[in-house]
This record gives sequence, structure tokens and C-alpha cells, in this order.
Amino acid sequence: MPITKSAKRALRKAEKNRIHNLAIKNQLKKGLKDAYVLIKKKDKNAGKAVSRAVSLFDKAAKKKIISKQRAARIKSRLSKLLSRAKLKPEKREIVKPVIKAKKSPAKKEKAKLKKTTPEKKKAKSNNKSSK
Repeated sequence: MPITKSAKRALRKAEKNRIHNLAIKNQLKKGLKDAYVLIKKKDKNAGKAVSRAVSLFDKAAKKKIISKQRAARIKSRLSKLLSRAKLKPEKREIVKPVIKAKKSPAKKEKAKLKKTTPEKKKAKSNNKSSK
């Protein structure tokens, strides 16, 4: 059992993380099983199931719940099975990146003025000459 305060906190956090990770792993298993079953039945929704499973495995690998290599291996097996069953995978929509609005010229001028004002320059030059 932990003795120090920080060790007790770490134990509580580890327990919460373990429960959270187990929930995600159960989702992975369910998604994988659904995909396998639909591929085996040659259902038309198999592509969607595979796409969902791939997404789940990518997210889990990103959060380091499973290794990247394991995710890649499972995704590869799923896509191979899908192509052998001659079913088409579900295409993902391409999301365009959001472009940030540029600063207006007035805002740029204000920013420049804040950085270097003539008063500050004079004060700096006066300090140098007095030394």
C-alpha cells in the first residue's frame, strides 16, 4: 500500500486509467468482432464496420492504449479479409483544414506600435548616453 500522499494519488489515478483503458479495449474487441462477422457473412455493411474498427484502433494507438504496430497489423488483416471477400471499404470524408483569418492592417499597426514606441526608444538612448 502507498504511504506518501503523492503515491496515494498515483494509485487512484492508475486505477481510473486502468478502468478507462479496459473500456476502450472492450470497444476494440467489439468493433473487431463486428467487422469479422460482417465480412464472413459478406454483408454490404462490412465496409462501414471495418472503417469503424480501423478508426477505433487508430485512436487507441494514438492514446498508447495499444501499440502502433498492433494496430497496423490488425488493420492490415481486416483490409486483406475485406478485399478477399470482394467488398468495398467505406470511404472517409476528407475534411479540409480550417484557415485562420489574417490580422487586419489596423491590428498589425497597433502591434507594431506596442512593440516599439518612440518614447521607449528615447528613454533607451538617454540611458546609454548618461552612462
